[in-house]
Amino acid sequence: MFLCYMFSFGVELIVNGNIVTYFVETFDMPQTRASTIGAVFGLLNICMRSFGGFWSDVYCTRFGIRGRLHALFQQTFIMGVALIVFSTLNNDNCSTGGLLAVLIWWGSFTNMTEGGTFGVVPYVLPNAVGGNLYIHIYMPIYIFIMYVYVYTVYIYVHRYIYVYM
Repeated sequence: MFLCYMFSFGVELIVNGNIVTYFVETFDMPQTRASTIGAVFGLLNICMRSFGGFWSDVYCTRFGIRGRLHALFQQTFIMGVALIVFSTLNNDNCSTGGLLAVLIWWGSFTNMTEGGTFGVVPYVLPNAVGGNLYIHIYMPIYIFIMYVYVYTVYIYVHRYIYVYM
């Protein structure tokens, strides 16, 4: 499972953090354009992770846990092929449209692999079911509380600096 997480979530985190710099350096894009195109990779999470889970569910209804594993293998394999294709692109052999098409292909399967991984987790660790409740209910509350706390600290520090310095 560690490798599944590394090959899906790890890839996504690294790509989201570095894709704009990669586009600026490799494709000589202005940063605004590189940011807009790079955001596509992260925005694919909206639907593709769920689609990967759905794909895993369909295979599970037909073939059981082996179906989930086959779906995860297929998603990971296609993601790897798309990554190899993406890594060969540069200004000489690809237009912006081709870059965007391959990025969407690669990003879609990266996120589908994440959804497929979520489908396998309950079979590996049955107590891990229900983690999404924390993510969708408690995490926004925690983020809101932290935002209020950080903002309050910022105001007090700003006032202190303004008044005493």
